[in-house]
Amino acid sequence: MKITKIRVDRLEPPPEGNKVYWDDELRGFGIRITAKGAKSYILNYRINGRERRYTIGQHGDLTPTQARADALSIKAEIRQGVDPLAERGRLKVEKTFAELCDEYQSTYMLRKKSAASDRQYISFLLPKLRNRKLSEIKRRDVEVIHQKKGSEAPYAANRMLALISRMFSLAVSWGWATDNPARGIQKFKETSRDRFVKTHELPRLLEAINAYPDPFVKAALWLCLLTGARKGEVLSARWDDFDFEMAQWRLPDSKGGRPHIIPLSGPAINLLDTIPEVDSNPYVFVGRRRGAHLKNIDKAWRAIRLKAGLSDVRIHDIRRTLGSYMALQGDSLPLIGKVLNHQNPTTTSIYARLEDDAPRAALEAVGESIMLAAGSRNDGGDSSQEV
Repeated sequence: MKITKIRVDRLEPPPEGNKVYWDDELRGFGIRITAKGAKSYILNYRINGRERRYTIGQHGDLTPTQARADALSIKAEIRQGVDPLAERGRLKVEKTFAELCDEYQSTYMLRKKSAASDRQYISFLLPKLRNRKLSEIKRRDVEVIHQKKGSEAPYAANRMLALISRMFSLAVSWGWATDNPARGIQKFKETSRDRFVKTHELPRLLEAINAYPDPFVKAALWLCLLTGARKGEVLSARWDDFDFEMAQWRLPDSKGGRPHIIPLSGPAINLLDTIPEVDSNPYVFVGRRRGAHLKNIDKAWRAIRLKAGLSDVRIHDIRRTLGSYMALQGDSLPLIGKVLNHQNPTTTSIYARLEDDAPRAALEAVGESIMLAAGSRNDGGDSSQEV
């Protein structure tokens, strides 16, 4: 018979087991009905000398026309050497994106300094890709997610794209995937941010910091400013990391992946002297949980910068402020890079413009002295000048 909706709807269940009705027009295409009345579209085919039966889908979920189209598509794949039953079995055991995220977080991410950022990106990605098999995630899927994120936060979108690429590279090395759909996607253009707290803004910021009620938040921000250390490095600082006799702060595991020594200035040591040590807690900046350190001061920072009228200043700009002030007082770029623990010299290059202001100021002062001397000479007598 030709399989049509009217004919399929009229089919009666067999007394027991199941019965198959084959289509007259498409070889191997049929409808199977069980004793309980369940009706499924099927396709019989041969591959590598074996006869196999593939269930296309349930009647009701598919119309006969849709099932026939699927059968034609499957037969085309079979002609290319693809076994649809074997492919379905492979997909059943293939890892999902959620499983890749779990494996990445439990093994690889633990060693990363950017673990907190990775968790935020993963929480953004999971609702979109959670149950997708890794082979089903295509380049276009990643491009759409990258573009959507980039419309609001291009820098974060690029970091997230790098995370997806890294996760899929690991999946390939583990045998979980065969390709990386994030490879080759064009990133958003990034320009180096050079915002720092200017001289006339600094008193307002310090006043707002000092007015904040939480003493640990207040002290943490002061230490960021006095040392140029990163926010995460400050918040996770331990008392054992400080050598007050040598006036040094040793970061055992900095972002550069190696220990970094920060010299402690007098104001920094005086600041640390005001922070109370809490029993059974090794951290300088104590968090709410017993034995833990302060983890998130973003909400506090938003309140502080709002009070100071500096809504565009980020916490990382405090670190940049120290580097900028060093450049303004004439310190060299290598010295600034060493203090801020920059691994790449190009990272420090944003201070080159400010570094140039120091010799400019010196030349301005010399120029004023020369002009004063020239004016004095003209007022005093012989106006002839030799050049």
